[in-house]
Formats: sequence, structure tokens, C-alpha cells
Amino acid sequence: MLSLISTEAFARAPLTVVLVIDQFRADWLTRRADIFVPKGDIKNPGGFAYLASKGAFYPYASHDLLSNMTGPGHANISTGALPYRHGIVLNTWFDRATEKEQYCVGDSASSLIGFEGEIKKGGMSPRNLEVTTIGDELKLASPESRVASIAIKDRAAILMGGHLSDATYWFEDGSCQWVTSRFYVPKGNTPAWMNAARPAQSLCNKEALASPLAITETFRFAKNVIAEMKLGQRGKEDLLFLSVSSHDYRGHKVGSNAPEMDEMVRAEDVEISQFLKFLAKKIPGGLKGVNLVLTADHGGPAAIDNGKSERFRMGGLDEKKAVEDVRAALEREFGKSRAKLLVGGDSFQFFFKSYDAEVFAAVRKYLSELDWVERVLVRIDGNLTQDIPADLGRYARQSLGSRSGDIIAVPKAYRFGQWGPKTIDHVTANSYDRLVPLLFVGPAFQAKTFFLTARVQDLAPTLAATLGILPPSASEGRILSEALH
Repeated sequence: MLSLISTEAFARAPLTVVLVIDQFRADWLTRRADIFVPKGDIKNPGGFAYLASKGAFYPYASHDLLSNMTGPGHANISTGALPYRHGIVLNTWFDRATEKEQYCVGDSASSLIGFEGEIKKGGMSPRNLEVTTIGDELKLASPESRVASIAIKDRAAILMGGHLSDATYWFEDGSCQWVTSRFYVPKGNTPAWMNAARPAQSLCNKEALASPLAITETFRFAKNVIAEMKLGQRGKEDLLFLSVSSHDYRGHKVGSNAPEMDEMVRAEDVEISQFLKFLAKKIPGGLKGVNLVLTADHGGPAAIDNGKSERFRMGGLDEKKAVEDVRAALEREFGKSRAKLLVGGDSFQFFFKSYDAEVFAAVRKYLSELDWVERVLVRIDGNLTQDIPADLGRYARQSLGSRSGDIIAVPKAYRFGQWGPKTIDHVTANSYDRLVPLLFVGPAFQAKTFFLTARVQDLAPTLAATLGILPPSASEGRILSEALH
């Protein structure tokens, strides 16, 4: 059959790997090559340096979101869509009907399942994800292909793997084990090998989850999944999503570019090198049989200590207190009855039970007068009431959906959120939260650096092209044709 696209782009790799490092902002690969292991070669690959030297590298890919965080970021990666379509507008939002918080992957009907059966704690599934993922499209086009998704964070694993994943696993710290949910295993049983793949007891505390120990555990478990599911070893195209959550846990404590993060990046570098060597032995054709993508779900602001200069004001903002302060201001002006229209808030988005013109005007005025607020966005019936210029307007329009807040306070640069003492959050559209690396390596891709506009939403349709399948249902990204052979 005559093809208008180079046949090399359709040289189907037995295994495609999407590797996400949580909070791995763009400048890690552009400024810290000094701490990476040598790049090596295809027979003895290094880590980050090897990938950067062998791949199509977009150093400054953008998530193009108003509020950058784990849930929306991972959904962007897997769907090629944006929150106004895929529905994951925040990690947590407020349901106006129930006046309760809704976690992005929370699902009380899908109880957690560990190696010994059901765990009596909450429930998780991708039901809130309203579109297909690249993995879903692969399963629809090729039912015999296998899709797996792994991360310590539940929302990362679930939003990458999508609805039709064959195996989606995350780490449940309460019981210190890898788990899934009844959504994926309706009969409530996990493979027998998971018992033997239990993590070391040294990982069974929250401090360890923000350490290199958890990075090693993530890759160890991924190797188990590849071996037991025979991913890339059966003559079919398989897909593995792998997200390194521990980087983000440490970043929230110290800042994305703090010296303490060097330890995490060195560990990631070594583990990636070992992972590539593992793939070279396991996959037919070695690394020539693997297409791999490296990216991140979001970035993060600088270390707290870097913000002590009086020349440029930086600092944390208590996200919970911001909601309490707005509620208190409404009570002073309108009394408790009308103040109850405020259901709650998250990430500087404020949710109201219903529209009240006077209440909305008062909240907008109150927030606009705060020294940390750059701009206040107001939505009525889901529509923005003001024209927001340039890129910020585009980010807002494509980030805000029916589940988003009614009034949004946009923080000034480096006025970052905090949800506890000495923590740093990433909730803005600023470059440090929005820009991440995007790197494609494998037989389908050129080895070249592209200082071109690229969005993380381009990942899914580009991979779809290499797999010969349709992009996800709501994908808005472009195929990065310049990266393909």
C-alpha cells in the first residue's frame, strides 16, 4: 500500500514507554548535565544524557494550563486533550450539588484491591476522565495489545492508564503495598506474582516516599510488570506508562531547584540507565525495539530560601486560609446565610452553590485588593465574564470546565501556594510550573534538539502516529512530524 508518510515512522516498536517524572521542570535537562552519568551507547546506555543525545528533544514543552498540577498534567499526557474536554480540571474540586470535595480519581464504587484482596479504604477509578487515552485507543484498535500504568501516586497511574488498561497499579502507603481497584479487577483478585513483588519494609513510611528508595522501588516494580506481563515480548505493540512520583514529594518540601533535589535526580538518572539496560535484554531487538518518551506533568517554583531577597517578593500563600478569609469577608458584608453560598475552594479557585451578583462582585473586589493577586477571573454559568488577553486567556479558556471554580484568583509570579508549613505548591500558569521537557527516543524518532513550540498535548497524537492508530477522542495536539524519521 502506498503511504504518504515515511515507513520508518510506522516501524512498529514492540514496546512504547511513556516515562513521566513528577515535577521535573524544563531546566533539569538544560542546566544540570554535570550530575548525570555518562551517556554511553545503545549497548551500554546511560540515563538522561543517553536519552538527550539519542532523541528528538523539545527542551521547553508547555502544558498550556491555568493551574498546573498532577491530575490535569497526567491527563494531558495520556489524552492529548485539555481540562475543558477531559474533565480533570484540578486534583480536587467541589461538587456543588453535594457541597463535598471530589477527588479527581475518587470512586466509592471501586474499592482498592491489594495482593490479599480488598482493602477497606476509599475507592479509585478513571470514571471522572471523560475522554479516551492513547492506551484506550490502542486497546480499541488492537485488543491483543497490552497497556499497563504504574506510579506511586494513584491519580498519576489511573489518569495515564485510562479506562481499558490491562493493569494499573499504585502504591497504598497505609498498607505498604502496590494496589489496584475493583474497576480493573471486578473479581477482586490480583496476579499471584504481586505477593512476591511486595516492597521492602524500609519503604513503609511517608519520609521514604520522598527519597531515592521510592524511585528504586518504582522502577523495580515496573520491571516486574514488564517481565510478568511479557510487555513487548509477544509480537504485539504494548504500552507502558511509568510515573516517578517521589520527585514531586521531595520538591514540595524544598522547591524544584533546591540542592536537595540533586540527590533525587542522580537516583533517577541511575535508575533510568538500569531500566534501559533491562529493556535492552528483555525486548526483541533490544532498545531498537522500544520507543520511549520522557516528560513531566508540571514543573514547580524555586526553593523557599531563594525567595528571601527583598528585591523581588516571593513566598508562600496558605491555600486553606485563602478560602477562610473569603468566607469571613462575605460574612462581614452579607451575614452567614449568604456567605454559605461559598461551598469551598482549592488551588485559589472558589466554588459557589449558585450565582449571586452582589456576592460575586464582593469576592472579586476583595481578592483584587490582595497584594498577591495578579488577576481575578469570574465565571457565570461556566463562561468567563471578562476578556483575558494573550496566552493567559487561552490557558484559562482551555483549562476551565464545568467542574472548575466560579471565581479564580491568579497569583503573582513566585507567590506560590502552601498546604502546610514549609511546603511549596505548583498551581499557576507561570513558566516554572508550566514548562517541562519532552523527549522522544527510539526507532521512530530523529536525534535532534528542536527549539520549536511544542505542547505536552502533542505527545499522544505523535505516539498514535507511530502506532498507526487514531489519536485519543478529544486530542487537540499536533503530530510532531519534524521529530519523526
